[in-house]
Amino acid sequence: MLTVAWVVALLCSAPQSLVFRVMHHPKVPEFEQCVSFEAFSNHHQELAYNLTCLLAMYFLPLIIITVCYACIFCEISKNSREISG
Repeated sequence: MLTVAWVVALLCSAPQSLVFRVMHHPKVPEFEQCVSFEAFSNHHQELAYNLTCLLAMYFLPLIIITVCYACIFCEISKNSREISG
């Protein structure tokens, strides 16, 4: 399971290795930062990439965690009714 988790994590992070690059600041040459400037040919591609990342890294985990907590709550409620009943 650990190997599968690592492989999935590497596959999910592979697109970011193509998008991001290290660039120097134009006014402070010793400052470097990892950015995604000029990685896409138009604004729509960049917007689609950002929305996909937002969904995959924020909303999907939020939904999964919420569903898991709801299932745990339902199971605890069911068991407490059985014990008290």
